Amino acid sequence: MSGANSLRPSAVYPSGRSPTRARVFALTGGSAAGRASRIEARRTGCGANPLTRSRSTPLTVIEGNDQVLHPRVVHSDQVFRIAYWHNAAIVDVGGDMDVLHMKRLGRAYRDLLKDHPEGIVSCSVMRPDVPISSADARDESARVLKELGDSLLRVAMVPEHQGVVAQVISTVIRGINIVARNPKLVLFRTLEDATKSLAPLVKRQAPVADTAVELLAAVNAVRQDYDPRGAGSATQAVR
Repeated sequence: MSGANSLRPSAVYPSGRSPTRARVFALTGGSAAGRASRIEARRTGCGANPLTRSRSTPLTVIEGNDQVLHPRVVHSDQVFRIAYWHNAAIVDVGGDMDVLHMKRLGRAYRDLLKDHPEGIVSCSVMRPDVPISSADARDESARVLKELGDSLLRVAMVPEHQGVVAQVISTVIRGINIVARNPKLVLFRTLEDATKSLAPLVKRQAPVADTAVELLAAVNAVRQDYDPRGAGSATQAVR
């Protein structure tokens, strides 16, 4: 990595200790941080808001034994932010998912699939003020699922809604799966549960338990500085 948007990776191992397992320098959150003693939270970088500087923006570095990989933002506007991590798409939804944004998400999946023809996964978080998508947008979502077929291994969805709205979202998701005839949308109550579910499907050479925690760190890194209401300066045309 180079240039103004680069983050310098660093790994420090105590004297006499061999780096036999992956060590992560990323943003972690929730109970995972407490239970994963091998995960260290550290923020490095080159500015107050490195997430919105460019269309393809490096985030906090995740460093392992034989590779350095970071989530890469490929789209960010007032509706959602999309990033890639290995064969996983990370989607943080903060606004109304209309037809155009459903199409943009489908294109992001197809682009990721070009680099990972063995299959991709997605971790999608819906913020609590996100409205229920229109019927047309839901139809487009079903069309994307049907088009991708078995190449889309799983979409782990985490709605942050409560009460009646959460129940409606669950009904909507079941409906999309039925229309698509491709039941890949799976609802989870927490991000930790979602990343644990996706970890065995993420294509990387690491223990599944490590991958689950590192994917959670990557998701939190992508979400850290994303404010849909303040995304105007980073808004990209959706087409």
